[in-house]
Amino acid sequence: SREIDEAGREADLMARLRAIYAGQGIQVSDAVLVQGIRALDESRFVYTPPEPNLATSLALLWVERNRYLKAAAALVLLVAALAGAYYETRVRPLRQTASALEAAHSEAVAEAAGPAGRERADRLLDAGAAALEESDTGAAAQALGDLRSLRASLQSEYELRIVSTAFKVPPTALHERIRYLIVEAVAPDGGILTLPVANGEAKAPQPVARWGIAVNPDVYLAVDQDLKADGRIDDAALGVKRRGEPDVEFLKPVLGKTITEW
Repeated sequence: SREIDEAGREADLMARLRAIYAGQGIQVSDAVLVQGIRALDESRFVYTPPEPNLATSLALLWVERNRYLKAAAALVLLVAALAGAYYETRVRPLRQTASALEAAHSEAVAEAAGPAGRERADRLLDAGAAALEESDTGAAAQALGDLRSLRASLQSEYELRIVSTAFKVPPTALHERIRYLIVEAVAPDGGILTLPVANGEAKAPQPVARWGIAVNPDVYLAVDQDLKADGRIDDAALGVKRRGEPDVEFLKPVLGKTITEW
C-alpha cells in the first residue's frame, strides 16, 4: 500500500543518509534524520520559480509573443494614422501654398516691365516664405493673394480720368475739408474698368468703377473751376497706368488717400 511504500522509502532514505554522514565521520541521531526527511517531503510538491535572468525573460517573451505582436501592430497603425493626419492637415497645405507662391511669383515677374514690379513680387514671395517658415498659413495666404493681385495689376493698362469733384468733412475736425477728385479707369478701348479700391484706411479694397483720390486745395480748385466753366473737365487726365508697371504715374499731385463713398 501507499503507507507501506512511504515507510519503506523513509527507512531506505535514513539508511543512505546515515551512511553518508558516517562516511564523513559525523554522528547523527535518528531524530535529526527524521526531521530532515520530513522537511524534504514538505517542500517536494512546492513549486519554486526560477530566479529572473535573461533566459527566463526570453522564454516569457516567447510564450507571450502573440499578445506583444498584436500590441505592436496596433501601435504601428496608430502612429501611421497620426502621421497621415498630420501630413494631410499640416504638411500638404504648406507645400501646396509654397508651390502656389512660386507659381504666382513667376507669373507676376513675367508680367513686370521693369524693376519696380519685379522687386514688389520678390518682397511678396519673401513674405510668404517667411510665413510658411512660421507655419502661419493666414499670412502665407495673404502673400499669395497679394501676388495674384499684383499680376492682375501688372496686366492692366488704363488712364485715370477725372469725372467730378467732392469733399468730406472729417468727424473729428469739423472745420476742415478733405478734397477729392472723383476718377474712373478708362481702358485703351474706351471701356471703364472696375478696380479694387479701399474706402479710407480702415476698410478692405472693394471693386468699384469710380472712386475719389485726395488732392491738395490748389489741385482741387483748378479742377473745380475747370468743371464750373462749361460743365466739363477739359484737363481730365489725372494719371496713366502702363502695362507691366505696378503703379499709376500721376500727372497731378495727389495725397494718396482714397474713398469709394462720398
